[in-house]
Amino acid sequence: LPLPLQPSLASPCWRRNETSRLRCLPAFFVAGALQSGTADLWRRLKAHSLIPSRHDALSHWWTNHPRSRAGNFETYTSRFSGDATLAALDAAPDSLLGDASPASFTFMFAESLRLHYRYLDAFDACYRECKANPPQRGAPSACANRKKGSDGGYRADHCYGRATAATSPLSFNLPAFATTLLPALRVVVMLREPAERLWIAFHSYGQYPAKYGQGAAGFGGYFGNQSAAWHSCVSPTSSATTRPPL
Repeated sequence: LPLPLQPSLASPCWRRNETSRLRCLPAFFVAGALQSGTADLWRRLKAHSLIPSRHDALSHWWTNHPRSRAGNFETYTSRFSGDATLAALDAAPDSLLGDASPASFTFMFAESLRLHYRYLDAFDACYRECKANPPQRGAPSACANRKKGSDGGYRADHCYGRATAATSPLSFNLPAFATTLLPALRVVVMLREPAERLWIAFHSYGQYPAKYGQGAAGFGGYFGNQSAAWHSCVSPTSSATTRPPL
């Protein structure tokens, strides 16, 4: 870094050397929030002659676990460097490649596994140490006080501390990660009235009606939970208020 970008192209593309294949990244992102119309906006944008659409614009690479099908950085750049896409850039150098994965800049732990996979790895290692019978040599002393959870499974509550210590600091978030590669980061942010967005989310994901119940009563419980979590987060006494801005 910095990447040796080709000045003749509007999209960020580069070659490792004079004979290597051109590799590209998106020139802009269509960011969430989820259920806020990102897919519809991308459908409209790619109708423009200067917005190539022969690539996977919904890979969720920035949020998926690096050992998932999303793969590594080479896998990500290959999505924007296919033959049809490079031909479009060659024909129209002003073309702009886009990434329309709606969760890319949604700050929630479940959608940030590329940054937080070390948390998962640390917790998994701690859990495996304790689950062994007898506990592996060198396992934390807390493993000796093993307790069953309500579901009959082993609870390794003490592993959360180890996992938290292993994760990336909050100051290194997805926008910060993206700008290490793309200093001139362009983001189109889609927003929606929060209660309306929650209504759509409640009916889009089966786990919410399963937990809170169907219909208006179920949505009321879900909305109350989300609203309380929001007010707790923005409370003057919340540790979340000390987090750096995203």
